[in-house]
Amino acid sequence: METMNSRDVLVDLHTFLGYDRVYSIEPVGRCGGLAIFWKESVKIDIKFADKNLIDLQVQFGAVNFFLSCVYGDPDFKKRKIVWERLSIIGVGRRERWCMVGDFNEILHNEEKIGGPKRCESYFKPFKEMHEACGMVELASTGNRFTWAGRRYDLWIQSRLDRAFGNKEWLKNFPASNQQFLEMRGSDHRPVLLKLMASQDSYKGQFRFDKRLLHKPRVEETILQSWDPLNVVNDLCVSDRLKKCRGSQIIGGRIGLTNFWISMEVSISLMVLRGEVATAYFSNLFKSSNPSGFSHWFVGFEAKVIDQMNERLIRPVSSEEIKDAVFSIDPSSAPGSDGMSGLFFQHYWAIVGDHVTREVKMVFQTGVMPTEWNYTHLCLIPKVTHPVLMSDLRPISLCSVLYKIVSKVLVKRLKPLLSLIVSDTQTAFVAERLISDNILVAHEIVHSLHTMDKFAKEYMAVKTDMSKAYDRVEWCYLRALLLALGFHLTWVNWMMMCVSSVTYAVLINDTPFVFQVSNSQKPIIHHLLFADDSLFICKANKDEVVVLQSILGAYGAATGQIINLAKSSITFGSKVETVKKAEIQTCLGIFKEGDASTYLGLPECFSGSKIEMLDYIKVRLKSKLSSWFSKSLSQGGKEIMLKAVAMAMPVFAMSCFKLPKTTCTNLASAMADFWWSANDHQRKIHWLSWEKLCLPKEHGGLGFRDIGLFNQALLAKQAWRLLQFPDCLFARLIKSRYFPVGEFLDSDVGSRPSFGWRSILHGRDLLCRGLVKRVGNGKSIRVWIDYWLDDNGLRAPWIKNPIINVDLLVSDLIDYEKRDWRLDKLEEQFFPDDVVKIRENRPVVSLDDFWIWKHNKSGDYSVKLGYWLASNQNLGQVAIEAMMQPSLNDLKTQVWKLQTEPKIKVFLWKVLSGAIPVVDLLSYRGMKLDSRCQTCGCEGESIQHVLFSCSFPRQVWAMSNIHVPLLGFECGSVYANLYHFLINRDNLKWPVELRRSFPWIIWRIWKNRNLFFFEGKRFTVLETILKVRKDVEDWFAAQVVEKERRAEVGQSDQQVFSPRNVSPVVRWLPPPTDWVKCNVGLSWSRRNRLAGVAWVLRNDRGNVLMHSRRAFSNISSFLEAQFLSIVWAVESMVSHHVNRVVFGVEAAVLVGVINRPQAWPSFRFQSSEILLALNGIAVWKVVLESVSSNRGANLIAQSVTKECRLQSYVAVSFPAWLLGVFRDERVLTSVD
Repeated sequence: METMNSRDVLVDLHTFLGYDRVYSIEPVGRCGGLAIFWKESVKIDIKFADKNLIDLQVQFGAVNFFLSCVYGDPDFKKRKIVWERLSIIGVGRRERWCMVGDFNEILHNEEKIGGPKRCESYFKPFKEMHEACGMVELASTGNRFTWAGRRYDLWIQSRLDRAFGNKEWLKNFPASNQQFLEMRGSDHRPVLLKLMASQDSYKGQFRFDKRLLHKPRVEETILQSWDPLNVVNDLCVSDRLKKCRGSQIIGGRIGLTNFWISMEVSISLMVLRGEVATAYFSNLFKSSNPSGFSHWFVGFEAKVIDQMNERLIRPVSSEEIKDAVFSIDPSSAPGSDGMSGLFFQHYWAIVGDHVTREVKMVFQTGVMPTEWNYTHLCLIPKVTHPVLMSDLRPISLCSVLYKIVSKVLVKRLKPLLSLIVSDTQTAFVAERLISDNILVAHEIVHSLHTMDKFAKEYMAVKTDMSKAYDRVEWCYLRALLLALGFHLTWVNWMMMCVSSVTYAVLINDTPFVFQVSNSQKPIIHHLLFADDSLFICKANKDEVVVLQSILGAYGAATGQIINLAKSSITFGSKVETVKKAEIQTCLGIFKEGDASTYLGLPECFSGSKIEMLDYIKVRLKSKLSSWFSKSLSQGGKEIMLKAVAMAMPVFAMSCFKLPKTTCTNLASAMADFWWSANDHQRKIHWLSWEKLCLPKEHGGLGFRDIGLFNQALLAKQAWRLLQFPDCLFARLIKSRYFPVGEFLDSDVGSRPSFGWRSILHGRDLLCRGLVKRVGNGKSIRVWIDYWLDDNGLRAPWIKNPIINVDLLVSDLIDYEKRDWRLDKLEEQFFPDDVVKIRENRPVVSLDDFWIWKHNKSGDYSVKLGYWLASNQNLGQVAIEAMMQPSLNDLKTQVWKLQTEPKIKVFLWKVLSGAIPVVDLLSYRGMKLDSRCQTCGCEGESIQHVLFSCSFPRQVWAMSNIHVPLLGFECGSVYANLYHFLINRDNLKWPVELRRSFPWIIWRIWKNRNLFFFEGKRFTVLETILKVRKDVEDWFAAQVVEKERRAEVGQSDQQVFSPRNVSPVVRWLPPPTDWVKCNVGLSWSRRNRLAGVAWVLRNDRGNVLMHSRRAFSNISSFLEAQFLSIVWAVESMVSHHVNRVVFGVEAAVLVGVINRPQAWPSFRFQSSEILLALNGIAVWKVVLESVSSNRGANLIAQSVTKECRLQSYVAVSFPAWLLGVFRDERVLTSVD
């Protein structure tokens, strides 16, 4: 228990040992010191802590108890104070309680060997404490005399270290015991507290751990399990996985993944809780045995057409399966087999063929192996001390093999969801946002208070479905899928995933099994987005009865049950009280919803917005407080603030404008966390939050200004009103605020909602980057509107003295050719304007549209919106930061250094004057000794601490670093750092010296603090050795991490032979019965000449035909890419090819074709290509790599390099490319 080390040492130690958190008590000099290490899965609540005692409450899953870690004071008189403190705690504690530590005390003389005997009164305080606390010593093994040492030539052994438990502890943990281990590096024996009789009685669940990747013989063991030469050929994947787990190398005790967690309940108690959990879920999943549904779907219009079904049920390809495997998060929790996504991804070259074969068999037979659908339910506590099953959140841990099947289905269904799912459902569908429903609900509730008719006659009922996803009836799901028009094969695949499931509830990592025969969480979540639904109807009994009957019938059919306690009713503000009571009684819902939430945000903002949104600040502060115990470096704090803290308020900021007070409070909380080391202990804020929010190239840290970020998020909502005018939210807003006008011209209106005013706030930012592009030209007036892009929008210059003021852009378009009328342009405009107009061809099939000019795609993004808002709202801080001369270039170079993030932040703080040296502290008004504590010289500046003081001068001399011409002590800290930064790539300096200077500066600073606060210091030689070790360790870690990432990246994109690690780059075939058209391109800028070619191959890699063509007067590579794709598509149409995959190297145009809505700047290209693709029944456009498109590219290059301008179509491939196509065909057939 006695650490005798500072917190810095303990932080490094807890990281090395693999723990997530640490709590420590600093030692007094070189004596004492306490520390607690724990994992993230364990919740710790510190009740009391001082230099002799840490009293804490431990929460592990559903188990909680108290633990007191004791260090008896070496002084006998002071030791009594510790016993008094424990006695006071024990008087009021009746819960499970264990006491463990170095007590520095014994109960009687028999607990000591050697030395003089002590009188009985000496032991009395310790005994009385045990009696007051009701403590009994735990059973033990090993040498009980845990301390041994020499005192005055006498060898003495004593029982100073041990563990005790009270009655409640022994009742719940009857098998708990303590084991005294061997002495190592200390005169005390470690005490291992175990809550079970032996480790053999609890081995836990096997889990493949990423540390196994670097363990010797692991890959060899997997090869033996999967190689058909070493095992029976007909072993299935599950059996092979079992064989891997059964090996000593991977699954044995010598592995890294079988941990015996000490915080376990006894076997009898665990079994009891397992039975309670299984009974709960068995009842939850029990079917209500509904009647048939045939009458429900009479006249139901099918939404899935034959063409969709054809795409859904086509044979599953190997590439689909591989894509599904590598889309799984490698670090996600594994299923019952213990194998994570990382295992399959890393060893795909070994296991891939077998997995692919069995997954295909599952889809062919429609039968999933039982082992694949064996699911663990892990219970996660919702509250600190869970008592009821409802206090636990069940998380399904599915096997990777099940995930592969489900992801293949999901990927096929996803592109069709927008055509199947109603626009009233905004979640789980691409191009829709859940915030739409929030804003629609907000507008409706607002209308109930502000619009007279709604206020008198209407109400909104918010229903919460109890366990919505768990109660769905399979028969209902099947009937619904068939009614929607899904093919029977697809329906059977879906039902295969949700039926015949075997569940096991994990109680402390031990599975308790039960069968599910009637219900399971479905994988089509959009059909069951009913746990937070909103119904609008008139506030009268007739409509309430109808609503109740609908909900009742729905519940009877689907198994859904309304949670009346969580549901609420929002009445119009003028609905009579008597009518309210009548409706509440009829529905059984008595909670009114003015103060409730919908999808996590307030329904109505009728009161103080600061108070209603105060929960955001509370949650953020709670999260930040929990991070203090992690002892994060400032490099870690930077990541946590940017990645987690800034993301917490995003949901609210995407819908509503946060008040300035709320933004200030959030910024203040994050600034406190950045500068402070401990919670509730405010430290000096050396720089303002505004300076920290500056970009790194301007001297800041790149944190986001919350107010501007809020506006950028709201601008996204305004953009959606422009891009998706037919969505439910846009139609509602238009009918309410601008029924006859346009969104960009609308005003606030009368009695606007808070949501509408928030969107207008975002619109202000959006308008600064909007540019109007020509569609059919019918809404743009040539001489009045600003539509010509010339470094800003303007109207064309007037060429003729007489003009038609009412001339529209549509009058300048040739609709048949889908292009400009050149004669009209030359007649009306100057030549320069004609050139600018022709740069963007009209999209005659669409109305005139808007693009966001700051993004190449033309689509608005929050990132670029924030960039624009930051640049156009420059405060005094930002203006000063950009003034010259500046240190910003030095700070920018610091972020490019190869060193630890915390050292980069420290160097940035050095350049920013943000470290606590005496001169800077005195400047801030603190009264301190102005002398340097190391050398005694007057004044302690940053330059003095790091370069001029006697100690750093010796360190720099011993490091062999090349010094500036005038030496370090004669320059400034900026000049010295500049000297290092400009020479970091100087090849005349040894690599070790170029790398090491950040660590030298860091160690000098750490040594100064060690001496300043603890009176200790390292010698110059020790410091140099530590620097060298730090540098060596860090760069070694980067090599390992780089290799690991390379392995994962290569496994994701390339294929390996199990015994040969060299990558095989190959052409990928199309699905069965499809063909693939590879499009090659070569463009000569000098000659403005483009050569294009396509090669058509079947699924076996055989070349069916190829073609070549030359295009002249091509001004850009994008134009050449566009023409090559259009020509290839038209060629396939003319050859009557109906199932074709186009492989092209144009990444932009692939995105344009597959997601035209996200690329508004390329509307012309997308409309032309999609128009051409209408002639092909089924098509797909994929991105092809250069290496897999060699054949088509070589044919196209013959135009630009050899000036072969003739166009032709021929069967097979050119004879001079025999080797290229033969090799690709061979690789394909091998696969």
